[in-house]
Amino acid sequence: MLVDLHIHTTFSDGMTPPLDVARKSKEANLKCISITDHDNIDALKILAENNLLNNKDLKIIPGVELSIDHPLKYEIHILGYYIDFNNDKLQKTLMLIAQKRFERMKKMVDNINNIGINLDYDKVVELAPDSNAFGRPHIARAMLEDGHTKKSIYELLSTKSKIYVPKYKLTLDDALDLIIQAGGKPVLAHPGLVGSDEIVKEIIQNKKIYGIEVFHPAHNEKSVSTYLDMANTFNIKITGGSDYHGVGRYPETLGLYIVESNDFKNFIEL
Repeated sequence: MLVDLHIHTTFSDGMTPPLDVARKSKEANLKCISITDHDNIDALKILAENNLLNNKDLKIIPGVELSIDHPLKYEIHILGYYIDFNNDKLQKTLMLIAQKRFERMKKMVDNINNIGINLDYDKVVELAPDSNAFGRPHIARAMLEDGHTKKSIYELLSTKSKIYVPKYKLTLDDALDLIIQAGGKPVLAHPGLVGSDEIVKEIIQNKKIYGIEVFHPAHNEKSVSTYLDMANTFNIKITGGSDYHGVGRYPETLGLYIVESNDFKNFIEL
């Protein structure tokens, strides 16, 4: 069975609407996927309204991806699988994060305008009509349409730029507790992108962590072997996926990066 447990839609920073994700997944002969938008579960509601979450042809695991605030500024994301997306606390927390995203994007646009680059905030909003999860990709798209080069945009929006405004993030324990109380299973996303395997070890020894994303386009064979060993050492589950956005450095077409379910059969059949 071919699976992809890490997919983004237009409800975060992806380019593909949720119904199209389901359709394209079937066309790619995927049998099990998970929608894991950043801090957002609205795509899951759309799929549920269209009776696609329990479709026999395509198993869709409800998921979410949460950004974590780390004191040493490592890039840590936690995937939550099998969540109850109608959970009241989960919805209220994600609404707060969405509000903070709006405030952050407004500050960044203001910062851009303050250095003499004219950028219309309303235009940034229009480029994400389905989304409560605005981010730098939406600003970048608006700037591309205004004729700025990719290089200048990258430099302007980098975390080292004076324009940059940090995200509002949950602590690790708050994120884990939020996923667990919503009935979900917390998994460390793309550990190879964290920036420190010592930090990865520290995180996955947390008793609330259920698994680790071993298979990811950013992981080479050595990385996969390293994180498989960690999973076995600390007795946690393994997952994998394409981190599909429909644009960017990872596969832009669903089905180009696939994982055989035999690698994490027990996880999928929970």
